[in-house]
Amino acid sequence: MDPDKSSFHNKLYYILVLLISFALPLSKKLIPLLIILLVLNWVVEGKFVEKLKRIRHLPYVGLFVAFYLMHLIGLLYSDNIEFGMFDVEIKLSLLVFPLLFSTSKQFHLNQVLNVFTSFVLGCSTAVLICLGRSAYMYSKTGDINSFLYGELSMFHHPTYFAMYICLALSVMFYCVFRQREGLTKYHKVAMGVLIPVLSVFVILLNAKIGLISLMLILVIAFLYLLLVQKKYLKGLMLLIGALLVVGSLNWIAPLTFQRMQWAISVILGEVEPAATESTFGRMKVWPVAGEIIQENPIFGVGTGDIKDELINKYDTRNLSGMSAEKLNAHNQFLQSFAALGAVGFLLLIGGILAPLVQSIGRKKYVYLFFLLIIALNSLTESILEVQAGVIFYAFFNSFFMFLDTE
Repeated sequence: MDPDKSSFHNKLYYILVLLISFALPLSKKLIPLLIILLVLNWVVEGKFVEKLKRIRHLPYVGLFVAFYLMHLIGLLYSDNIEFGMFDVEIKLSLLVFPLLFSTSKQFHLNQVLNVFTSFVLGCSTAVLICLGRSAYMYSKTGDINSFLYGELSMFHHPTYFAMYICLALSVMFYCVFRQREGLTKYHKVAMGVLIPVLSVFVILLNAKIGLISLMLILVIAFLYLLLVQKKYLKGLMLLIGALLVVGSLNWIAPLTFQRMQWAISVILGEVEPAATESTFGRMKVWPVAGEIIQENPIFGVGTGDIKDELINKYDTRNLSGMSAEKLNAHNQFLQSFAALGAVGFLLLIGGILAPLVQSIGRKKYVYLFFLLIIALNSLTESILEVQAGVIFYAFFNSFFMFLDTE
């Protein structure tokens, strides 16, 4: 191939990856278009023999792609083909990103850091827009709830937005701790402002797993400062700052912490099936998914029939609220197990655990945080059933595995 043509495709590919990372927190409509352009660039570039040779030496490609292929196989024993086709369309990025990223040129460190920067800028832009909108609403109504939960998050459901921001925080802590020599004064000041702002924003989003993820990140950052870098003063400042922020927010917006306390009380006590609070729902949905798994342990009920089976079980148990809202399993591990059986479940677990082990062995710390965030959110959300979750997972999981040279 003409070197100039190859260089053009590589540059366009890099630009599109930057745009996707920036747009993820900001626009659900723009992302599919950017993915289509990425695929078209890959196809027009050609060199398919060379690309296939690269795949042969990357065993994780097969693991990631197999999970998607299992959904296609699940169509063969599904009755509801219409929903099954919708599901495999939603999950198409599970096939696209592993194939594209594994067959493309690996990024050098500066390119990786630029992708990180692009994503952080996208999250920060989304946060500023949300805060501006909430400030305007508050000026009109005087209602502090304008800065909380769904009223605050205008681009994504709060759970998914918190997931994005927690990864952005992980990226910034990584840069502060591991890439500090390459940071300019501007970068240090920017991150000094963005880390507390984004942390406060996660708290205001009121997403319970988001709060747990944030606490995990801050605790690890605190321990790293103390135990690895021996910077006791900075560690103490981080701890005091976090406590001051939490205390202030508990006074200004007590609802945020009441939801956490409420969730704990629900887990420990009895609940009414008709209750609509999210923790109530999960406590009732999980056993339903477990029943489907017991009845179909090997291959599940099929890609297209999982939704219908859940609704039928809700009706049988008189869970009218869950049936009316057509709730999924609210746990990706249970969702995949019920739909695809033990085979699908093991592929999903393998797609998280195998990279987790690799990220620890190769000290790819941002990848490690990403996988922990995904695993935590998968415990309470079926994150691969919606665009905001599946594209986020497929894009960054493939990026860290195949393109990142961290």
